[in-house]
Amino acid sequence: MAMPSSSLMRPRAADAAVVPIAINAQFPQTSTRYIKKVYLFIDENPEPYAGSFEFTPESGLASIETRVRVEDYTFMRVVAETNDGKLYSTIRFVKASGGCSAPADKDEDAAESAAGQVRLQAEGQAIDGKPELAQLIVRHSNRTGMAINQVTRNYATAYFIRKVEITYAGKPVMTANVNFSISENPNFCFYFVPNGSAQLKAHVEDTKNKQFEGAVAINVQSSAQISAMK
Repeated sequence: MAMPSSSLMRPRAADAAVVPIAINAQFPQTSTRYIKKVYLFIDENPEPYAGSFEFTPESGLASIETRVRVEDYTFMRVVAETNDGKLYSTIRFVKASGGCSAPADKDEDAAESAAGQVRLQAEGQAIDGKPELAQLIVRHSNRTGMAINQVTRNYATAYFIRKVEITYAGKPVMTANVNFSISENPNFCFYFVPNGSAQLKAHVEDTKNKQFEGAVAINVQSSAQISAMK
């Protein structure tokens, strides 16, 4: 069985507060064999457990891209759990430091009032039954609670997105349970399988129990329709 793999866009991060990562499964999701959960650990972060991502056969691929904070040179570890209870893991070393304690917003109230704008989009022509790439961006400061406000000289309170639920036609596609290790303005790229035209929806919750919603209509074409247009 092929092991899920994880990779960084570059070995040394340009910005420790915004480190792009990709976790890529090496086999498709099917009803009989699929990755149901992926756990992400950043060893040297103040809280090593960065979160988990849940997938279903409707995900098409158990792959996720996002951006994380890294506090010190560290190993990143990914553990994938399949539907039959087996565990697979992979590891990468990351050169970055200071991402969790970088200076906080100058105005916490303004940052909170602006939080919650959700943008959800598909990345191409949706074909019935074929995994489709989508992206979710949420405007949110995602404060760690470990950074000093440069104006007040006090530690800014922790405030971050803790849960993201993605559905298509009412069926779960991807669920993320995460913490402050996710960078400011959380960004997630993931896959879903469109079976007929429907809505792709995102439900987001933060640590103050605020809830945000986003949706996009997906118009699906069959393979035969695509071929006829060529």
